[in-house]
Amino acid sequence: MPLLEFVAGSLSGALGIVVGHPIDTVKVRLQALTQYNGIVHCVVQTYCREGVRGFFRGMAFPALTNGLVNSLVFGAYGNALDVLSQSRREERGVSPSVPALHVYAAGAFSGLVQVLVAAPIDLIKVRLQGQTGQAGQAGYRGPCTVPYSS
Repeated sequence: MPLLEFVAGSLSGALGIVVGHPIDTVKVRLQALTQYNGIVHCVVQTYCREGVRGFFRGMAFPALTNGLVNSLVFGAYGNALDVLSQSRREERGVSPSVPALHVYAAGAFSGLVQVLVAAPIDLIKVRLQGQTGQAGQAGYRGPCTVPYSS
């Protein structure tokens, strides 16, 4: 059953990325590039220069790693909560309610794990999204390449 849940979670996360990525691409370009006068201008220019594919630059890597990141985050949270609650279980011999401080600390730990794993993935995504122009003019060919010059 955990494998089925992992696959279902990965697919739903990937679908969420597919749906939200075009909006995220426009946001990244508006934040990083000064050549646009606003949202509509960015959307029109991206479509005219790159077509629909331009809105999906940098999407493959986050979509493929989404399941891994979520597994690590939920695993880190569950394991941290288990470690923090271990002494309380031994004292009482039963499974007591979890103190709010333990939930907070486990959440903070899982957030740290997420940042350490997701930040490099997001950096790659943003660098790919920030590229403009025709596909052959891009500085990166994908998540595992270094920039090239035309």
